[in-house]
Amino acid sequence: MLVNTYRQVRMEVTPDHVILVTRLADDGDIDPHLPYDQFDSVRRKRSIDYVGSVRSKFRKSLGASSDEDLSVAEVVLVARSDQDAPW
Repeated sequence: MLVNTYRQVRMEVTPDHVILVTRLADDGDIDPHLPYDQFDSVRRKRSIDYVGSVRSKFRKSLGASSDEDLSVAEVVLVARSDQDAPW
């Protein structure tokens, strides 16, 4: 799943959440894991530039996805459970 899909789903399931980036395309691990806008902008730019350089090789279905979203290679979704959930 792409990170933008996680964003859409998590708002429907639980608004109390955070998406932590754990890996960027062509850049490697993010340690400690952080929200996208909270780690080094140089790393983000390098990964976005990489995505731009290989984007023509991606499936057409990814055409509407932003380079920023496509630069995120791995995430962890942290959400608080609803106390009243039946499970």
